[in-house]
Amino acid sequence: DWKLHLKDKDGQSLLSSWCLSMQMANGKKSELLIPDNDKAGLVSKYYCSEAGKVKGIKANINIAHGYVADLKVSLTSPSGKSKMLHNKEGGAKANLKKAYNKKDLADFNGESAKGFWTLTVHDTAPRDSGRLKSWGLSIDTD
Repeated sequence: DWKLHLKDKDGQSLLSSWCLSMQMANGKKSELLIPDNDKAGLVSKYYCSEAGKVKGIKANINIAHGYVADLKVSLTSPSGKSKMLHNKEGGAKANLKKAYNKKDLADFNGESAKGFWTLTVHDTAPRDSGRLKSWGLSIDTD
């Protein structure tokens, strides 16, 4: 369980919002192989224990892949609401390293932050394989 303690010099505290940032560890040991041309894809989850409503959310992804136009990447909230982050764009460009801001992810505003947040990566074509190097969320709640 997460606990947040507030204290100021007058002995009074007021918290109007707070932010929880989660980041999958970086490094070769934490990288996950994205199955090549597999309908199930790669599913990676973070559990958020905070019960507040999402006021804003940011996400970042770092995927090593030889051909990013093969990739479909989506983020799903604990309630099951899903947002496509990357849909086979980028042509022959290699590697997908991108940050998504609060405006990009405004569809999640008002959702409960508590529960499993899921990143799904599909490699939709054969021959090029890839790795999810890292991903993370920064959630502002009310």
